[in-house]
Amino acid sequence: MHPTNLNAVSEEKLVYWVVKTALVLFFISDVLNRILIYYEFDFSASLYVRGFYELVFISIIAVYSNRSRTSFFITILILFCFFAAGIIAFSLNYPDDFNTLFHLSVFNKYIFVFIIYQAINSLKNKPTYIDNLVALLENIFVLNSVIVIIGAAFQIDLLRSYPGERSLRFGYIGFIPAVNEATLFYLIGLSLAYYRRYILNIETKKFYVIVVASLLLGTKAIYLIIVSLLLLHLARTSKFKTKVYVISTILILAFAVKLYLGTPDAQVRFNLFYRLANEYGIMSMLLSSRDILLQTRFLANTDYWGIVNYLFGGQNQLRFLIEMDLFDMMLFFGIIGSILYLSLFFSSLFTFKKNRYFNLYFILIYFTIAALGGHFFASALNALYLALAVLYIKSSQKSVPLLHN
Repeated sequence: MHPTNLNAVSEEKLVYWVVKTALVLFFISDVLNRILIYYEFDFSASLYVRGFYELVFISIIAVYSNRSRTSFFITILILFCFFAAGIIAFSLNYPDDFNTLFHLSVFNKYIFVFIIYQAINSLKNKPTYIDNLVALLENIFVLNSVIVIIGAAFQIDLLRSYPGERSLRFGYIGFIPAVNEATLFYLIGLSLAYYRRYILNIETKKFYVIVVASLLLGTKAIYLIIVSLLLLHLARTSKFKTKVYVISTILILAFAVKLYLGTPDAQVRFNLFYRLANEYGIMSMLLSSRDILLQTRFLANTDYWGIVNYLFGGQNQLRFLIEMDLFDMMLFFGIIGSILYLSLFFSSLFTFKKNRYFNLYFILIYFTIAALGGHFFASALNALYLALAVLYIKSSQKSVPLLHN
């Protein structure tokens, strides 16, 4: 066998085992983080686990370098130079202390998903490896979903979306450490499980377990995701009976929500949203007052900007974070930097065919939720899950007829 082929095979096998162990250890470290956060310990297990694997992924890219990976490294280097120019210019104008090391870690979170994708992309020629890894990933989604359902059934405070003093707000996220991270976690889980169940026609009940857990999450974004998924299903099907089922489900859900919002329990649990609606309007309620932060923090951050910052950004996230990712991205990377950063999505992750219903749904819902909420672009927790799910979808579509998508 030619040496090049031997190297290719060894790389794929290495990547397979690295990803397999990473999936397990990432989830275990997130469980530990959730427990540590709940009991107010100042330690992050996942920081060290993900840090170690990031070095492994970078080493894989460097050792098995090719033209595409060299181009990727150059792009990341250019983006880093833009980012560095932005924070230097910002810190020179900013009168208070500026935590450069913290913002370097944020930059790293922004690019983490692309590093992982570059490292695991060689698996595209090994569908068996991808299938095995995605089966494990789906089991992680199911496991956390079962924990969510148990948490809701027994009202376990540790597993709530808003534990402790905020426990009056409804929601359960299981062992995902943060609510915003849980939204992206379940966007990936729902989309992947739907794709396997209804597009690849893999007979499994796992999709429904994940759906039930998603309904218990208690965030507005997840309900938008579920409705979008129902609309996708409605658009894909040509059967009148299925269309009736989907429309009926949407109407029943809407009616059930309307009934519940009129109950005393809802008045208590959603008191914050009622107050926001009364004081600031429906939009502030829907965006959890992020629109107010957008109006104040965006402009407050740009008060310290010069021409360099408009091009390359410069944000103090410790003071001016909006938690609306598209706007935070603009502050962090500036106009030129944001264009380069977004190009990474469409030159790597989102390169599947846009004319398929599911692909269009996934791209639109991802960026829509990112525009309305935070911790999508810089989600280290979900980076491996997103990269693997996207790789699986693209790999499977090589043999899936257009009619069924």
